[in-house]
Amino acid sequence: MTALVTISDDAPGITKPTPQTGFRAAVALYPGCGMEHVQRRFVPYAPVLMLIAAADDEVSPAACRKLAARSRALGAPVEIAVYDGAQHDFDDPGRTRQGVEANRRATADARRRATGVFATALTPTR
Repeated sequence: MTALVTISDDAPGITKPTPQTGFRAAVALYPGCGMEHVQRRFVPYAPVLMLIAAADDEVSPAACRKLAARSRALGAPVEIAVYDGAQHDFDDPGRTRQGVEANRRATADARRRATGVFATALTPTR
């Protein structure tokens, strides 16, 4: 949840950052999406990609879908990818996690998506 709170335009204790003065983008892997106790709404000031494991037993994929939908309805640049069959910590390189086919597929796609987000966000504009 830290990445989500930090990039929100309503983050506690942070003066209204922008992509020019704050982060240019964020990628949040299996974040805790129960932010209502921290802030009333989640409207990030820069693009956010949430990568969610559908079979996550530690954080709620449903809460993340709901948070992303509410944020997009407010005009926020939030994208979400939910990986069927993937588990929490799907990108752990260890044999236990990578022994699950869904985790391997999720890891490969998450790397591709994250690379794209940061390549776009960090490419200098002319």
